[in-house]
Amino acid sequence: PEGVRTYSINPLNWRTDGTAADSSLNKGAVFSEEEGPVPGFCGAYIDEARGSLIVPGVSTEDYPKVLDVFPDGCFHLYDNMFFYTNLKENVSLRVNAFAEAQRQARRNTVWWIVGAAAAALVLCAGGALLIRKKRTSTPENRYRSKHICPRAVCGGSCLLTIIRLRSAPFRRWRTR
Repeated sequence: PEGVRTYSINPLNWRTDGTAADSSLNKGAVFSEEEGPVPGFCGAYIDEARGSLIVPGVSTEDYPKVLDVFPDGCFHLYDNMFFYTNLKENVSLRVNAFAEAQRQARRNTVWWIVGAAAAALVLCAGGALLIRKKRTSTPENRYRSKHICPRAVCGGSCLLTIIRLRSAPFRRWRTR
């Protein structure tokens, strides 16, 4: 419709402005598996006023509109065929980049977990040394002196404290 601007991207140079892409950038149009790719089939540019992708040098007689809802000269249903090899290459690059980002995120997560576990062990070991030096006769400290991580040192946030709090001896002691 008049006055409506669409958003397009040129599949030959991957730009959204009116920069024309020569047919030499078209790595291959594919119309059937038997024929294979046709390099340099067409060029393309984006109409600045409407925002639509214009494909010069393609005959409307050879590629007529497929549906009546489209105006004459609209190659909308042919766009995947005209730019098949370029689109296929771009999809492959994007999928590989996404997969690599996911692998990197997993590696970072693993190293964060290893670092957190090492820090918890250091805190627990340091706490165990402190509690052995400060033994008193209160039931709480007698109980904690038998375990690796005293809750008073790490604040109950390390893994060994959580395991200790869920153990049967601790539950029995707390219910007395």
